[in-house]
Amino acid sequence: YGTRLGLLYMKYYPESVRSAILDGVAPPNDSLFLHAAQSAESAWQKLVSACEQDTDCASTHPALNARLNALLRQLSDQPATAEFRDLATGETQQVTISSDWLAEAVRSALYVPTQAAILPFALQRVEQGDYSVLGALAANAATWASSTMTVGSTLAILCREDVPRITPAKAKEVGEGLFHEDFYYRNWAALCANWPVLPVPVGYAEPVRADIPTLLLSGALDPVTPPAMAAIAEQGLPNSIHFVADNAGHNVSPFGCAPEVMADFIHAASVEGLTAG
Repeated sequence: YGTRLGLLYMKYYPESVRSAILDGVAPPNDSLFLHAAQSAESAWQKLVSACEQDTDCASTHPALNARLNALLRQLSDQPATAEFRDLATGETQQVTISSDWLAEAVRSALYVPTQAAILPFALQRVEQGDYSVLGALAANAATWASSTMTVGSTLAILCREDVPRITPAKAKEVGEGLFHEDFYYRNWAALCANWPVLPVPVGYAEPVRADIPTLLLSGALDPVTPPAMAAIAEQGLPNSIHFVADNAGHNVSPFGCAPEVMADFIHAASVEGLTAG
């Protein structure tokens, strides 16, 4: 949401913004839920392709697409149960493993490439009835979310700014045939059912247009705010430059040459001559 807030600030208070860096862009004129299933699918397919191009991975974990789909069908027909130990309390909890749980565990792992790389092995263990590896990935994602996102503010934002902009029928349509289907929308829509919100301001969803020097950063493997989202914002930012990190997931700024590129950009407050190398 930081990038959306930044864009809205640039829209309403352009005289107060010298330059802007937006990492993992979510423009206000686009709903996350309209592209959520396809964004997750794209990140998953890139992982599948990377596995197919690696001799060891391809021989150890063949046909990942077919196997994930088979697991999803199996759990849709008959959910399983698994016991996980809470690392904080040491207590054991029994969890119902549904197709939605599996799809979201896969999607959340795709945020971080080093965790996504574990997915082929984790799915192999699931086929053997062992949910511990995938459960650990899911728990890690949940811990990250709970430590960086406040539930109340998240609901206040999504229930007002995103959920109302897509219907259940549209969410189902755009998720048809994709591994995550419409779960991302259904999950948040259910949480928003009784959450009170006011309508967004008139003009909120119009494209942001600003001549402010702007550096846009995207991870090519990002399953939630991929480069296509930044490209939407870029249309209204003529004084911007968009760098895509081929091997990064959600958020680019801490990795590789990104800190140096950002420092150069902030120092110059200009995209002229800025390179990612």
